[in-house]
Amino acid sequence: MKRKLIQLGDSSFAITLPNHWIKENRLSKADEVKLTICNNEIIISNKNKKEIKTVTLNLRSKPKKFCWFSISTQYMKGIEELEILCDKDNIEAVKQIVDFLVGAVIISENNYELNVECISEPNENLKEKVLNKLIFKMRNLVEEAVTELLAKGSYEQFKEKDHELNRLFFYCIRALRKQNKIDNQDVLLIQSFENIMDAFEEVVKENINSEKLKDFKTLFKKLTDIYFNPSKKGDLFGIYEFASELKNKCKNKAMKSVFNSVKRTIEIITPALN
Repeated sequence: MKRKLIQLGDSSFAITLPNHWIKENRLSKADEVKLTICNNEIIISNKNKKEIKTVTLNLRSKPKKFCWFSISTQYMKGIEELEILCDKDNIEAVKQIVDFLVGAVIISENNYELNVECISEPNENLKEKVLNKLIFKMRNLVEEAVTELLAKGSYEQFKEKDHELNRLFFYCIRALRKQNKIDNQDVLLIQSFENIMDAFEEVVKENINSEKLKDFKTLFKKLTDIYFNPSKKGDLFGIYEFASELKNKCKNKAMKSVFNSVKRTIEIITPALN
């Protein structure tokens, strides 16, 4: 393999490295490589080769809910490889779970044993490209769902869109945990937004048609506006007070839970913006 020298300044030169070698060694921008000079040769090697995390899950005779929790938990922890032991009764359910997770691929299958690799790596521009997209999609889903609920829309319409949101949410948590440079506050913040969506899902499921839905849509839009534009954080106190007032006046348990989740998110987002 040959490479042309690229001149940098008056006395330095650089070369490009093959992309497949970068991926195989799980390297990214700013990582260090080792140069060994031997006569007229320079050997480039991975200075800190990252150990691949492998976990074995014995899911034989386990119900789908248990399989879902076990696999998704390891995925969000950032595990690169999974060896999953299934049986004839749950192997199809396990395959569906793996297929749901962004970047998870079944590499081999033998006698109800699956070898799974998570091939997607977190992007350097994670916040701009992934997190912001997730929050924006959440806001759009809330606005659409409120409109549909007031027009007596169906839960199935909401569920299909929420399914895609959950895929993105799991990937965000995984990526945040793999990028140690990102503060855990980001993880808490994204989880708190997801908690709002989970609480709102119950409202949609119960097909609640209430004027308070419009209030929630307004609250959620203001909350996401602050996420995208922290300069508006002075509005948080007013939003918190409004959410508290709505919760106290609300008689429906599901709607109370929604407003409570909004309050909890504000409690998390306040120090995150400081």
